[in-house]
Amino acid sequence: GVFSAIAIGLPAGMAALIAGMQPLLTAALVGPLLGERVTGRQWGGLALGLVGVVMVLWEKLTVGTIPPLALLLALGALLGITVGTLYQKRHCTGMDLRTGTAIQYLATSAVLAVLAPPVVALLAGPLLPQSFTRDSGRLSVSLLQPNTAQDDKFDPDKAREILHWHRERLGQARGTLVITPESSIPLPAMVLDDSWHAALRQPFQGGERAALLGIFLGDEQRGFTNSLIALSATSGLEDPDRAYAYGKRHLLPFGEFIPPGFGWFVSMMNIPIGDQARGSSIAALEVGGQRIRPVICYEDLFAEDMVDSVVGDRPATVFANATNLAWFGTLMVQDQHLQFSRMRALEFQRPMVRATNTGITGVVDHQGVLVDRLPSAVEGVLETEVQGRVGVTPYARWLASLGLWPLPLVALALLAALALPGGRRGAAGRAGQRQ
Repeated sequence: GVFSAIAIGLPAGMAALIAGMQPLLTAALVGPLLGERVTGRQWGGLALGLVGVVMVLWEKLTVGTIPPLALLLALGALLGITVGTLYQKRHCTGMDLRTGTAIQYLATSAVLAVLAPPVVALLAGPLLPQSFTRDSGRLSVSLLQPNTAQDDKFDPDKAREILHWHRERLGQARGTLVITPESSIPLPAMVLDDSWHAALRQPFQGGERAALLGIFLGDEQRGFTNSLIALSATSGLEDPDRAYAYGKRHLLPFGEFIPPGFGWFVSMMNIPIGDQARGSSIAALEVGGQRIRPVICYEDLFAEDMVDSVVGDRPATVFANATNLAWFGTLMVQDQHLQFSRMRALEFQRPMVRATNTGITGVVDHQGVLVDRLPSAVEGVLETEVQGRVGVTPYARWLASLGLWPLPLVALALLAALALPGGRRGAAGRAGQRQ
């Protein structure tokens, strides 16, 4: 703890002074915990010793901005050595010195056996390979942020206004790929007439550009799916069954699907299209020499569902997240959701472009850094570029082959290791009390 505190910014003199408080802390606790009395002469000797420590360290004592974590580590070290001293005094006074020393070494070795590998890996990290993917080219993208209030999204009187906004912005966008937020057009495609199908697709019918449009696909019989459909020369709303489309696979209870027995609750809440069908395809959209893997809303939380897109033949080179967080206003959920995207980008070393209704619309590069964005809670279009990547990270290989199951297994093993010794000590203590 002391050395870690010094490493992250605690002055060495201050760390030594905190550790030097150990005799005083031990003396203060020995009475209430062990029932021993510290005499006035002993207190005087302890105080004199502390004065000596201060005199020795005086020239090295500097007071400045101390990182809270560094101070916490130093205090933790002080508490640890104090507790160890009290435990040894209570339970080990009659123990043979050689036996006690051997036990201490064994206990330390056991702790180091657990802690050493991650610590060594952490320290050696900068020396290990950092890049596992390579450049696959650049793609210009236009990311739409309508900033439509949630109360307006499903208001029938606002539907035509929303449609006109999308027709204009899709026509004005300059990117090879244009992306709207999820359910950006909050209507089933089947209720739009052919003129709207053609108008929305028109900017992309010629050439090699494409758009991913957030809309509901399906019908009353099959159910409606929260989808991103491609508008391009070969894909459009006129024939959704033949078009490229990605449907949301992870649905939110009470908002996107009804758990058994709770139909009454969703009806009472009057949630539009509150019982949706799940998507099934994870195919990538090919545009501008890149392969785009869409995810909708919080699906970027699930790395295990995204990993199949970055391994094997023809892997995705760019992730695209379309989301609507207008439900939550401008609260911290926008920043929290951005952290999901940044983590997935870093794990797979793939960029993530984000088109959101109210924020945060932007580009996260393959190192998890937000490199471009629009301000939140404003209407706009972000014209930017993204660099695609190909290759497989060690984490992606592990996740693709083993999944997440080793992590719960390790967690259960650690819980068992912590619980079993405690159970034995508790049983031994109860047996001692009975005797």
